[in-house]
Amino acid sequence: MTDTRRPATLGAFHHVTLGVTDLDAAVAFWAGNFGLTTRARREGPDAGLGRLWNIPADAIRRQALVHTPGAMVGGLHLVEFVAPDPPVRDGARVYDRLPK
Repeated sequence: MTDTRRPATLGAFHHVTLGVTDLDAAVAFWAGNFGLTTRARREGPDAGLGRLWNIPADAIRRQALVHTPGAMVGGLHLVEFVAPDPPVRDGARVYDRLPK
């Protein structure tokens, strides 16, 4: 049964995961440009994440969770892979409209 007295909401995302080629540069970008702070950081393979994504644990090099200070949700999970795939828009020009 749907409660019609309250509007439907999606709620909030806990975090979004982004694959990065250089974790230190990514953390510096989000901290320097948007004021995000590092909540947690992990070095080395991650067996749990590997199982979740169906990849070898040692494919993950490092990771960090960054958030707006004081926020409980809405963070970024930055993951640096040992051998990352090329970026979706690798070689794209600023006027290209679609991924290459």
